[in-house]
Amino acid sequence: MNIAIVEISESHEECIFSQVSFMKDAGYSVSLIAHPKVIQQAKSYASYFSNIIEFDGDVKGIKIRMRKSIQLFNLLKKYDKVMFNTASSSKIIRNAVFLLNFKKTSCVGVIHDVSKLSSSFTQKVISTKIKKYVALSEDLVAAAKVPSDIKLASFYPIFFPNQEYEDMKKNKEEIWICIPGRVFFSRRDYRFLIEQLANQTGLDNRIKFIILGNINTTDGIQFKEEINGLNLQNYFVFFEKFIENATYYNYLKSSDYILPLLNKNDKSYVNQKITGTFNLAYAYKKTMLNDEYYKVIPNLLAKSYFYTDNSFINVLNSLSDKKGKQYEEEKWTYKFQQQQYINFLNS
Repeated sequence: MNIAIVEISESHEECIFSQVSFMKDAGYSVSLIAHPKVIQQAKSYASYFSNIIEFDGDVKGIKIRMRKSIQLFNLLKKYDKVMFNTASSSKIIRNAVFLLNFKKTSCVGVIHDVSKLSSSFTQKVISTKIKKYVALSEDLVAAAKVPSDIKLASFYPIFFPNQEYEDMKKNKEEIWICIPGRVFFSRRDYRFLIEQLANQTGLDNRIKFIILGNINTTDGIQFKEEINGLNLQNYFVFFEKFIENATYYNYLKSSDYILPLLNKNDKSYVNQKITGTFNLAYAYKKTMLNDEYYKVIPNLLAKSYFYTDNSFINVLNSLSDKKGKQYEEEKWTYKFQQQQYINFLNS
């Protein structure tokens, strides 16, 4: 079977490796049709693909979008099956998928926000062809309102290209709490962290917050200045430039805990979408620290320690006496996820 994975925007590259690995191990020939930045990010596993085609879908204007839609359609109609790595939002994807209604090409899509299945007009157009979607968490499948003609399954994109893990020279007494990604106040509740640390007394000096992203955003510079102004810089590790994959994954592997630092009471993470930070924790089998609001998510309940506004510092100070959560369930294994994914792809 000849399959294409499509990602024409520069987002969600982290989902692609697991999928191509699953398909390649099942004996399929897989092409990648993707935005140039995605192709650059995927260079470490380019050999997994039989063919790689650049396609930039970040365009404006009705005429150019229609031209791009027809171009994408002409590429995709040659394949037996197409997996859309982001099967929503894009008008080019919408148009190309609609045109594929007139071809035998089978289509499946990754849905990053399951609420769109029942609420988005664009999604309804896409769903005239795509009848099978995969979400990035079984919790989202359980929460989703799914139209009767749609099948929805889940998989966890928690497998990454092999890395050479070097010694991070971590003091074994230190407790590393990783916050992945560049600093944007709109994405994570860094303000909560600043306020909690500003009011703290007696925080365990073995704690290190690893801000795992280039600090040089407008918000990142402000965040670092506020931390320095509070004389808390000894509790932090910052990076002043882009972090190469090997270093990025080494820090994740070496961290003791992951702190998603979601804005409290953000319901979208309960029943609509998943932050990639959750899947990074699942991938490296790390215990998360989450606000108690998110106890309603079964996977988080099983793999997190929880805090409130009043208990955050106490929870941090208790970490040296805790053991991390165990990942003993079969669902976290490559074999299980690969079989589930391939079975659904072929159903």
